[in-house]
Amino acid sequence: MTDKIEYTADENYEEYIKNFTRTDESILRKIPNMRGVKDFDFVDESSRSNRLTGYSDKYCVRAHVMLLRDLVKEILINPNSSYQFCYTTEEIMTGSFPEYFSVLMKQPDSLHAVESEVFASRLLNYFGVPVVYNRRIDKGYPHYESSKYVMSVDMIRRNEKLVLLNDFVPLTGHYDVSRYDRNGLKETLDMNCHYLKAYLDSEGINYTEDDIENYKLFLFNSILIRIMLLGDMDLRNGNAGILIDIKNKTFRPLPNFDMEKSFSTLANSNRFSYLKEFYDLYPKEYDEFIRKMIGLFEPTKRGLPLYEVIARKSMREESVANSIMYKLYTSASEILDETLRFKKVLGEDDNNEKGKEILA
Repeated sequence: MTDKIEYTADENYEEYIKNFTRTDESILRKIPNMRGVKDFDFVDESSRSNRLTGYSDKYCVRAHVMLLRDLVKEILINPNSSYQFCYTTEEIMTGSFPEYFSVLMKQPDSLHAVESEVFASRLLNYFGVPVVYNRRIDKGYPHYESSKYVMSVDMIRRNEKLVLLNDFVPLTGHYDVSRYDRNGLKETLDMNCHYLKAYLDSEGINYTEDDIENYKLFLFNSILIRIMLLGDMDLRNGNAGILIDIKNKTFRPLPNFDMEKSFSTLANSNRFSYLKEFYDLYPKEYDEFIRKMIGLFEPTKRGLPLYEVIARKSMREESVANSIMYKLYTSASEILDETLRFKKVLGEDDNNEKGKEILA
């Protein structure tokens, strides 16, 4: 990749938007019509890098902060929140943000996909892994079924550019994170970070070895949680990557997003046989994951296990929520059983009787 990433200065803004669509003059531009949702004045609908693809219909719009009160509240009361979005934590804490947020609205083809996106977002936040904030929002029509959307808050901040792993990790090496089983977890993560360093060097982006190691840990936790626990069939190099601050020449992990394939009935249970590779690579981090996973199933003051409290608050369709919770419980049980099995083989004294009792 020979082209350097260039920063678009404010003084070039008029030139920058010259080929954009002016929404108030476009008869073809359609967005969900609902209270609190507004279109942008100008949108880029022609450049290749800004075309939306995937399984669901998608709309880039603006959402009033009243639709995102839970997100703002979470940031204000939880200093450890891992939600990442178009404004910084400092801007939220000081109230230095506009009343409308940039959001992506998706219209998946099933209620399961809608509820999965929202619940997966809450669980990744619980585990402390960078993730987008998702919520469900419906538009009702008299005498017809309502349209159900996932509203996902934009994770890209001012001066940032999104770069996917697919953009710099060659496909020929088969190092896609979804294929950790092909070359092994360690080699998969090492090679993704090898190509990451080469890309950052080519673009003049500043980084330290700690930055690279932290990114490797981010991928490790994302695979462990999304693929192993959530049964996400769509975590791959095409929807994982980095965000580059073009002005300051720094980068951060691209938060987890696009999780509508979580809790899939097609998830292969053979994946659990690879758990020992995760433990061998990062034993302390793996043990912390197990501790937090068990914590999801411990009773709260309300008498319900924590995962059910989160589920009932974030999902609306009871039958869908029950199905998703069952899949979560089943995966957690399998993970704990396999962990206890290989630790016994290793001769490690970690019976975790409490975990076995909770997930019996």
